[in-house]
This record gives sequence, C-alpha cells and structure tokens, in this order.
Amino acid sequence: MAKAVVRFRMHHRAVLIFARSPRAEAAAKGVHRHAGIFRAVAGAWLRAAASCGAVPVIACDERDQPAFRGVTCIAQRGLSFGERLANAAADAFAAGFKTLLITGIDTPPGQWLGEAFSAVESGDVPAAIAPSTDGGINAIVLHREHAAILASFAPRDPNLLDRCLAHFSGRVLLLPASTDIDSPAALDAARRESLWRPYFATAPRALARWLVKPRCVVQARARLRAPPRAA
Repeated sequence: MAKAVVRFRMHHRAVLIFARSPRAEAAAKGVHRHAGIFRAVAGAWLRAAASCGAVPVIACDERDQPAFRGVTCIAQRGLSFGERLANAAADAFAAGFKTLLITGIDTPPGQWLGEAFSAVESGDVPAAIAPSTDGGINAIVLHREHAAILASFAPRDPNLLDRCLAHFSGRVLLLPASTDIDSPAALDAARRESLWRPYFATAPRALARWLVKPRCVVQARARLRAPPRAA
C-alpha cells in the first residue's frame, strides 16, 4: 500500500469530474436517448486528463460508480449541490492533489487544459474558468485556498460566472465558452457548436472502449475513496 501512495502523490494535478452515470445523466436532463453523448464526453475527459499529466477522478453517487469501473471514484457527500461539490474537492485535495480542474460530463473538454493548469500553478491567476453560454461555468481550475467558493455553486445559476469573476477580482484566465447540456433545448444548441460536433457524430456507436485504466489511478483507488454519503 505504501508503494501505491508514493506513485499517487507524484501527481499534483487532478481532473475532478462531477457526474451521474451517462444513462442517469441523460434521464436527469430530459434527453433519454442520448446517454451515448455523455458517455463520449466522460471518455474525452479521461483522455484529456492523461494528455496534460492529470489524474481523472469521478465524484458520483455510490449507485453510479459501476458505470465508471477502472477510474478512481469518490462518493458525493452533502445535501446541496454546492456542499457536494465542495466536499468532493476537499476529498481530492486531502488525497494529495495540489491543483484541481472541476467539471462535469455535460460539457466536453477543449484544447486549453494544459494552459489552464499552468496559469494557476504558476500563480499568474488564482483561477481559470470555462464559461457556459447560459451564464454559468463549465469548468474551473483552482488551488485548495480558493475552494471555499464551490459551496456557493448551484445548478443553472445564470449569475455564477459574474459571481466568480467578482470573487477573484477579475484575475481569472477566461477560457472559451460552450453550451452545457442541461435540457433538450441546450442539446439542440450544442449541435450547432464546433466543440460539440464530434460527439453527435460518434454517439450512436456507443464508444464501447471509452474507459482507460491509468495504472497509478487503479493502485490508488483504495486511498482516495471517500466515506459513503449518509442516508
């Protein structure tokens, strides 16, 4: 076990993906026949994390963990969305990560991951944010000392980006905006965006091989696993 912990602590970056299973995500967003899109996005985040030297971590309800076999999972804990988000980040920081990129499987990664991590790690800015077209945010990169803001996050908050910019006094690396799929209308909007186009092209094939098993993640699974959410 000690050897696995050493390998894990060599990684300072994590991509924390807040998620339901792809099928549950599609049902919750009212796009039941499009679970394949969320499956494809989850796979894209795993590959994107590996491409910039980050460990992917899924924060989900325990009943959704079988959908992410082979990837480190932590249980969501808390009553509100913000509380669950803040607790998941706290668990990841407690596991030894220094910088987190926090996102969901309702928005795909862009080509900016390495730039976002580097900007925060260098101290140029305290946070990097990828906005959503509805006024929310799709991803945020930050250190532990700035993670308290996560507790105030709420789903579909049209003022979330503005509140984050005010919180960081405008010192933010602002990344390209895109739609996050939270409704059938958002799904239609996403179809017209270049970032989303590949997911609509490949989703019908179900992308059966989207899961990759990074060795260090599998070895560290027992250490990072959070306590179960209270009933």
